[in-house]
Amino acid sequence: MIRKAVLFVAGVLPFVANAQLFYNQQRDETAQKALSLAESVSNGAVFQKQLANLERMNRHSQDRVFAGAEVQMRTNLLTMSSWSSVKALVDRVAASISRNQAAITKAEFDRLREAADTKVQEAKSDLEALKKKVTGDPNGEKAVREIGEILAKLGKLDELTGILDSVARNVVATSPVPQAYADVANQVFATAASLGALYKSFTMTAPKSAELVAMEAHLAALELEESHQAALAAIAARRDRDVGDILDGIMELGNELAQIRSNQGIDDVAQSLAAMASAARTPGPNQKASGSLLGIMVHTLYGAAAVAAREDTPQRLAVLRIASEGRAFSIRQSAAAAKEYEDTILNGAQRLALYHKGGLKAQTVAQIVSALSTLGLIPTVLSK
Repeated sequence: MIRKAVLFVAGVLPFVANAQLFYNQQRDETAQKALSLAESVSNGAVFQKQLANLERMNRHSQDRVFAGAEVQMRTNLLTMSSWSSVKALVDRVAASISRNQAAITKAEFDRLREAADTKVQEAKSDLEALKKKVTGDPNGEKAVREIGEILAKLGKLDELTGILDSVARNVVATSPVPQAYADVANQVFATAASLGALYKSFTMTAPKSAELVAMEAHLAALELEESHQAALAAIAARRDRDVGDILDGIMELGNELAQIRSNQGIDDVAQSLAAMASAARTPGPNQKASGSLLGIMVHTLYGAAAVAAREDTPQRLAVLRIASEGRAFSIRQSAAAAKEYEDTILNGAQRLALYHKGGLKAQTVAQIVSALSTLGLIPTVLSK
């Protein structure tokens, strides 16, 4: 009779199709242990440690670059004993960092900047279309809640446009524009085009599970690739901007050196400064002109010292930063892949633990049978 009663209870009680019917304590304990092990599997700290170590190595490498630049600067300054040596220094630095590129006009730069801005806006539109595609999933509201943080990270063009804006502020209509400034605009254009293509080509298969693990993994990979491309572009744009600033100063130095050579005939820097200072203090028709030329000479020496200090440091730092970003990107990719495996395993363990935690327990069945027997329902049913 008890067996028939249990079958009766199993047949009449509602239950969810995916849940187990009868509780099994041994399986529940095993599932809880599996969940505990899955939760303990996390390699995030390992990858964070790798990134921290890489950052420390990068700082040491940058320190060596700056130390080398200081030694080179002191060496350059020792050569600035004559105006001809100052000109030779300026010409050498210009040749080493400009790749012998000719300057452009402001109108040409404005056209490049406008094209870059247009491409940035197109990339932003592509990103918005991507976000709508993702949040248009059947899980709609759930998707926004689960992956909204990742979507918020997408869009890495603001830093690039900021660099381009800072370059544009240095451009003067009446002066030639260094080609390196055009390189910044071209870099922003190319990066915006690349990111736009990345947004358009993004595909995914929306998962049926509520956790959206697969979607999160797809978007995390997209965010990593976007960040990597934007970081490389920012490094190159920063390099070109700094090189452009140096070349802009060098063009000004060229004009000042030409004035110095045409207005006084002494090549030795110390002697020419002393002679011009004396002429500037002596009343006469040439006193004002001598004072102006003395100011130009002093300004030229300061400008040449700045060129000697910076030289090709922006390019050497860019090479170092690009190499460091490549290593960091590889570590972040490995971290994302490991996290996807961890989330998948944890998701399965959580479902398994919930499954085995449910079901009718023996004491519950006994209580139901007892209650039904007390009411006299079971004998009536079983007698039919």
